[in-house]
Amino acid sequence: MFILQNIFVENSYSQVNIEKNINGKIINITTPGVLPEPTILQLMQIDKENESITKVKEQIVNSDGSFEFNLENYSKDAIYRLVVDVGYYVNFYDVENNDTNNLEIPIYDRTDSLDDISLNSYIMMIPSIDKNSRQAGVLSMIKIENSGNNVFSANFSDPSLTGFNLFRFNLPDGWSNLAVESELPAGNVIEINTGFAMSNPIPPGEYSILTNYIINYNNDNFDFDLKLPYGGENIQFLLPYDAGKITAEQFSDETEVTIGEKKYIMISGDEFKKNDIINVSFTGLPEPSFTGNVINFLEGKLYVIFLGVLFSVVLISIIIFAVIKRRNLNMEHYK
Repeated sequence: MFILQNIFVENSYSQVNIEKNINGKIINITTPGVLPEPTILQLMQIDKENESITKVKEQIVNSDGSFEFNLENYSKDAIYRLVVDVGYYVNFYDVENNDTNNLEIPIYDRTDSLDDISLNSYIMMIPSIDKNSRQAGVLSMIKIENSGNNVFSANFSDPSLTGFNLFRFNLPDGWSNLAVESELPAGNVIEINTGFAMSNPIPPGEYSILTNYIINYNNDNFDFDLKLPYGGENIQFLLPYDAGKITAEQFSDETEVTIGEKKYIMISGDEFKKNDIINVSFTGLPEPSFTGNVINFLEGKLYVIFLGVLFSVVLISIIIFAVIKRRNLNMEHYK
């Protein structure tokens, strides 16, 4: 199996309808000299102004991976994209300085093993806390690396394996409103009970993943058991200064850091092995004031239930009082 590879070729000339030659070679990095048969290469033209894409030409790549396109009407207003379609991976390669000769398009074999995936860094920051609702906004910045020479792609064709070989991260209990952005090729985020998984292919190299979500905490604390199936070179946890404490075994003492104009306390740890679990505790978090509790009470509409119960109690008391009074009057009448 091979990747899908795109190359952008952008013209810097001022003329229109000029001739242009685009040539190069497709190279399988994983298994040199081996290409799918046939390997079909498409040349696409993208009109940025009208946001449209059309196929200009198509050819079967030579057995050695070489290709060549001759364009009679090369336009400076369009982007030209070379597409090798192998079904599960899209990669982009920008050609600089209008260089369209001797292009090398790398492709890779596919693997569904996560053995070569590692976690270079994991930073969990809580930039905002709403004490009245006991909600914390969490931002996580993650860097991963594929140190192998295969593209990782989960095996969705085998339901018995998919649950085990998905690329995933766990989140603290009580999370909601998850959003995930990454430098990885296109894929989907799959929310699961413990957190989320990603269907994105992971080609060789280093990539960043950014997540943000909300945590609902109880009282003034919450715990998080961060699972590290890919290990972790450096793990950091940050909390706004004077917003509580962070503790975790094998981590440094709290230190002060400034990000932008805001102060944080931070703890960090290094060199965690695959499948380690970090038990981190956030304590002393802001809690609502008396006024905040009243607001939460009203916003939660608990007051409707409370008033209903109170009204029922009052009504029952009136009825009982009326029955007792009437009985007393009847007893006096028969005396």
